[in-house]
Amino acid sequence: MSYSFTMKTIDETMENYLIGTIPGAYKTKRHWIKKGFDKSSAIEKATSYAFGQIEAGIGRIFDWNDVEEMFREIGVIANAFADSSKQAHENLMQNHLNNTK
Repeated sequence: MSYSFTMKTIDETMENYLIGTIPGAYKTKRHWIKKGFDKSSAIEKATSYAFGQIEAGIGRIFDWNDVEEMFREIGVIANAFADSSKQAHENLMQNHLNNTK
């Protein structure tokens, strides 16, 4: 029996690791807000946590300019998703209002 597999490149592995820090940072931000910190301080703590995770996990073998660009692209996508979610909610509410008349 023969098995075939492909390995991810180092760049793909690093990108996946970087993307994986986002949920942890979000949860960390929520944790600090629940502890009474203001949003700005909670984000600062979450960002510090995320960069600590990045450095512990993959060290400093990446280009910070690439990391910045990737996170900015993710931000654009997240904002577009938020806008689409808002529009979908508005459409659902409008349909509900139309169906209750």
